[in-house]
Amino acid sequence: MIYSSWFKALHTLVTHLIEALQAMSDEELVELAKQQDQDGTKAFEVLVERHNIWLTRLVRNLVSHPQDAEELVQNALVRAFFALPKFRGDSSFKTWLRTIASREAFNHYRKNGRVKEYATEEMPEPDQDEPTPAEQFDERQHIELALAHVPYPYKEILILRYVEELSIDEISSTLELGKSATKMRLMRAREFFKTAYKDSEL
Repeated sequence: MIYSSWFKALHTLVTHLIEALQAMSDEELVELAKQQDQDGTKAFEVLVERHNIWLTRLVRNLVSHPQDAEELVQNALVRAFFALPKFRGDSSFKTWLRTIASREAFNHYRKNGRVKEYATEEMPEPDQDEPTPAEQFDERQHIELALAHVPYPYKEILILRYVEELSIDEISSTLELGKSATKMRLMRAREFFKTAYKDSEL
């Protein structure tokens, strides 16, 4: 009975702590997580829960295999946790984490030295009448085939712009490029994609 009461009290205490953490902003959680003690670890777990969905989606769009994506997400989160004490807050935590994940994906691509396939279900399609399911499937395959022939830095920026729907400022911060350089890379990425898209129709 004593142990049961103690366990219930502990469970209630932990529940209240998690609820309090979940009510915090990213900035507050980051400051707590920087301590990297027991409370800091709990704060980081809340950050992971809050950002895991979009982070996983991003990485899966940048690499071909789900297993690779899962490993890269975990690597990015581990890197983020240990780098937190050096995080100055010049950008949002989300932007900072996105930059870490993008680097992980790029390093994975460079290490493997091969062209990656990309999941592009959310890539905008040309204006046309409502396509049939079969036509939609063919169009996605067409886009994927075109993207497979676009150099990685341009694929990356296309994913960030048209799948993640980031602004130029957000992309600039994520890729650590100036705004003019970001616009230039996006323009060249569109050109590469248009050429690859037309070639894949042949």
